[in-house]
Amino acid sequence: MLQQLRRKLTWNYSSWFFITLFIIFVLLYFLVKGMMFETAREDIQDILHYELNKDKASELNEDSVTQDQGSPYYSVVVKNGSGNSTGKTNQAFNRFVQSKSCCSRKGKLAELNGKNGHEKQHIIYASARLNEKTVLYVGKNISGVHEKVERWFFLLSLLGLAVFILSVVMGERLSRKALKPVIQNMESQKKFIADASHELRTPISIFSASLEVLEKEEKSKMSSFSQETLNELKEEVHQMKNLVSHLLTLAKDQERQEIHKDSFSINELARKMASQYERLSQSTRTVKVIAPPEDLIVEADRVRIKELLQLLLDNALKYSDAGSPVEIRLKAQAKNNLVIEIRDEGEGIPSADLPYLFDRFYRVDKGRSRTQGGAGLGLSIAKEITSLYRGSIEAESQPGKGTTFRVELPVLA
Repeated sequence: MLQQLRRKLTWNYSSWFFITLFIIFVLLYFLVKGMMFETAREDIQDILHYELNKDKASELNEDSVTQDQGSPYYSVVVKNGSGNSTGKTNQAFNRFVQSKSCCSRKGKLAELNGKNGHEKQHIIYASARLNEKTVLYVGKNISGVHEKVERWFFLLSLLGLAVFILSVVMGERLSRKALKPVIQNMESQKKFIADASHELRTPISIFSASLEVLEKEEKSKMSSFSQETLNELKEEVHQMKNLVSHLLTLAKDQERQEIHKDSFSINELARKMASQYERLSQSTRTVKVIAPPEDLIVEADRVRIKELLQLLLDNALKYSDAGSPVEIRLKAQAKNNLVIEIRDEGEGIPSADLPYLFDRFYRVDKGRSRTQGGAGLGLSIAKEITSLYRGSIEAESQPGKGTTFRVELPVLA
């Protein structure tokens, strides 16, 4: 249970830590990218404004391309949908602008391909109309900016991987720190329960033996009232023994216990237990075993599986009418899973109580704890045994129609 809780806490801590930093990294990436391209847009707008303010007669000749040696940008003047260009790069830009419509002063991003699709360049360009037939296009190579953005993305990806590893480590440490007081408290409770149960065993055993001696030697001299009182005392002692035994079982650390594996037939075990319960009830109760004809061979601790069946059968017989049958259904499922279903035709369990049914000391009807016996620990122990084999247990019930307990264990040979 603690291992599952630790993994869950680690996952929660790691997820929130990683998601928070991931969001920060994404925001940083788009912020830096936006700032870089916004600077490029401002530059191309300034270039367009500068070119438009040139003396059109002397600086801009129609149907021409301008790119001074060492100039950080280039421009193309297109008249009647055609323009001339010189130079490899300018030819690519000239071909590019022929298919573009006027006008865009804000600056747009594009990708230029050289001849044969090689020498790709990332540019930002803008355009404005000089007159009805002439359009000015200006462009700037921002491949360097694009490379910086790609390097920034790669750097953030590496940081994201490091953050993921760090988040797992931090989540594990935080979960251990959070569970430390819980573990200490649970260990203290288990030690107290174990010590108290051991201390109670001796006086209960002495008291039980004294009652047996008293019944054997003085029963013939007792009045009917005294005999009734003696029987009630014996029942109380029996309940106390069961309570102490259950407390000792719950005090054990299930995760540290070794699982002893025996190979046996669950069909045979279920039939033997059904016969025993019918004999104990003096044939007033019927326990049916419904199983496939072939034996289902189980590799598990026979004592544990028998205890699991006993707890569920006790619960079914206790909370169902004397004349109604109880069924034990056995079947095999995929992946070596054994399914055990215990069905009764009792009064059922309200849906509001089902989520708490396997909690320790939980009773659906608190007023029946004395008349029916028990302390509300049987189903908790059944869940502990199921968890020991990494199985599952659940209850289905409708008031007035009975209850079905379904156990699934990966123990088939």
